[in-house]
Amino acid sequence: MQEGDTITITFGETSGGSQGVRLQTFCEETFEFRVLVDPIATANYQALPDQPKIRIVPGKPTTWAAVVPTGRTPGETFELKIKGEDIWGNPSDQCDATFKVKSSRPVNGLPETVTLKPGAFAEIVEGLSVDGEGLVDIWFEDDGGAEVFRANPLVIQGDLELKPYWVDLHGQSEETIGTGTARAFFEFARDKAFVDAAGHQGNDFQITKGFWSHLDNLCEEFDEPGKFLTPLGYEWSGNTALGGDRNMFYPSKDRVIRRSSHALIEDKSDMSTDCNTAGELFDALAADKEWDVVNYAHCGGRYADVKLAHDGRFEKSMEIHSSWGTFEWLVEDALDMGYRTGIVANSDGHKGRPGASYPGASLFGAVGGLTCMLMPDLTRESLFDCIRKRRHYATTGGHGGRMVIDVKAQFDAPGTLYHDNPALDYPTPPEGFETRDAMMGDIVHLPEGGAQLNVDIQAAAPVERVDIFNGRDLIETIRPYTQEDLGGRIRVHWEGAEYRGRFRQVIWDGTAHVQDNEIVRAEAFNFFNPEKVLEQTSSTALKWMSLTTGNFGGFDMWVKDAWGGTLKIETPLVQCGVPLEEIG
Repeated sequence: MQEGDTITITFGETSGGSQGVRLQTFCEETFEFRVLVDPIATANYQALPDQPKIRIVPGKPTTWAAVVPTGRTPGETFELKIKGEDIWGNPSDQCDATFKVKSSRPVNGLPETVTLKPGAFAEIVEGLSVDGEGLVDIWFEDDGGAEVFRANPLVIQGDLELKPYWVDLHGQSEETIGTGTARAFFEFARDKAFVDAAGHQGNDFQITKGFWSHLDNLCEEFDEPGKFLTPLGYEWSGNTALGGDRNMFYPSKDRVIRRSSHALIEDKSDMSTDCNTAGELFDALAADKEWDVVNYAHCGGRYADVKLAHDGRFEKSMEIHSSWGTFEWLVEDALDMGYRTGIVANSDGHKGRPGASYPGASLFGAVGGLTCMLMPDLTRESLFDCIRKRRHYATTGGHGGRMVIDVKAQFDAPGTLYHDNPALDYPTPPEGFETRDAMMGDIVHLPEGGAQLNVDIQAAAPVERVDIFNGRDLIETIRPYTQEDLGGRIRVHWEGAEYRGRFRQVIWDGTAHVQDNEIVRAEAFNFFNPEKVLEQTSSTALKWMSLTTGNFGGFDMWVKDAWGGTLKIETPLVQCGVPLEEIG
């Protein structure tokens, strides 16, 4: 070639029979086409200094979401935040819609309508408040009066000492293995996902000294007490045989990062601070008296082995849900070992969407999770205190993820309450307090007498069941309906993962047939990828495409005769037949 010559490459050319090219299903400001050349014909390819770039932007909205706090006090002001999302879950700036706003009880300042205009990613209504206590539901209707979507439940409570705040403390940006800049990461969490706190958790073996300093400064810049928190952190990324992934969090700046290795870092000048095993990591924190550091055990590619390595003085919780799937076995391992542990969920998103992470057309099989932190106020001090005391609960995220769960226990006789495990080797042993009641996360020594468990749940999605466990033992299952309420409705539910590590996806593509009966209609649940669908192929048959990664999915079908005929199911893993009268 001569200087000035050009090569034109057409992506997605269909004239020769190709189906074309589909881009990734998440937005990106600078999507690069990596181009390398062999300038002197020696097979020594070099990257072009300026790579061709395009912007990947959201499509038109197909769903709508509204967020309010899940708990506040009478008269306390709050905001209503509304957005539209495209078919792949990206917040859309192509919204052009007006909705009527309805509420189950008077909300001061609530407008009669809201309008989402082109060019804006969200509409925020400020200065709302509610007089008196009780449950508040807010929903949105079209011009015909049909409900289109609704906000999460809001509970107004006078004695609300600990308020619920929603966080996603685990995700990455392009400086490590994610998408978009770290700055864009925090902006998305605050302005488009509407979470109260976000944590950046880059793989340690990719975090240079320069990026660690940059991330430290960003966390300080974005941290705004009362509005949005950004604690400094990273992912300790040792292989499972060395302890497995951990999410590390610091309450202050200018902290030492203890990496699992310098595998992808050219500058080896700070290798002396590396901790190659999780045990070494905990020992180093204790030796340097860094008792303000907290961490979670995490399951991603290098899942944590908490039976091999765990230190309850630092490791406060198990992350049992993320975009990678659902991992209840992680907390079960902790229970087997007698650990006192909390439960959290985060996104571990790599697509630049912390707090609102969706699977898309990929091997990720779940929506990113959210954790509700119960705190007196939105400050770093309260956040770290909450994590240490395990006063939080996990949900699987999404539009229905912000739910109210209030768990308390009352005792027949006085017990001793601890906010940390008194069996652990602290420089100063945890103090005990006499008590006759306890809340989520508390550790209580009860010498005698029984306990009453009080649970209140206000969900943004229908509740199928509530399972109550004592450790790993299932004590009771409570269902908010009876067999008579179901009529001809039957649920087919699948769940699970192949194994604990990578490539855990389970393919559930299959068919269902009814004999001597008729399917009136069918509806899928947890089919997160729009291309994986449930179809009714005849009056007696269904087919579907679905996968799980530890989480669950399935479908409901309504049959003409609730008790007649047989249901036959064919999937790669399960082939079975069951008379409908035996389902119950």
